[in-house]
Amino acid sequence: MYTLEDALAIYKNKALFEEIHQAKLSALRLLENVSNRIDLNELAEMHAGNKGVKISKGNELEHCPYQVLDVVRDFDPTRGLNIRLLHWWGYGMFLFVLLGKDYFGKEALEKLLFSEPLRGFVVSKVPTPFDYKRILEEAEQAGFKNPVGEDLSSLAEGRIQLVKKIPYEDDFMLLENRLVTEITQLFPQFRTG
Repeated sequence: MYTLEDALAIYKNKALFEEIHQAKLSALRLLENVSNRIDLNELAEMHAGNKGVKISKGNELEHCPYQVLDVVRDFDPTRGLNIRLLHWWGYGMFLFVLLGKDYFGKEALEKLLFSEPLRGFVVSKVPTPFDYKRILEEAEQAGFKNPVGEDLSSLAEGRIQLVKKIPYEDDFMLLENRLVTEITQLFPQFRTG
């Protein structure tokens, strides 16, 4: 049982909160740096419905803080495309791709799913695209592996959500470079023009 004494030990620990604050600032700075290295003209060429790059944050995603970098923001359930980087404290860093159900035809979608830039992504069958805990549990069970031989007919009814775990690097610059590479290598795959 959690006691007042347990709570007070945390409440009074100013150094702990300063450390958490610095860690949050570092995560936001990382996402800002990645965002600043994204070519906005390339985004506009890739997806006309794009609403621009956006960073957001919160403190209560399954009781843990998080930061999000939306690189492409178009949540239209039919023709939309969203590329999202989620840094979720206690869980890790993940790259999500959310496609409207008609973004690609079936043949193009199958080709996309087995392309080299999508290695390590898993197709989510969770019906709600923002139920991150369930999506990640499902992906963990699949070992974050591409679903070779996956029957795509079950996905034809709705949006397609892809997720990939991004391992942390030894320092911020290495992590920043990796994130930029992971994101930008997706751009040619989603160009529909």
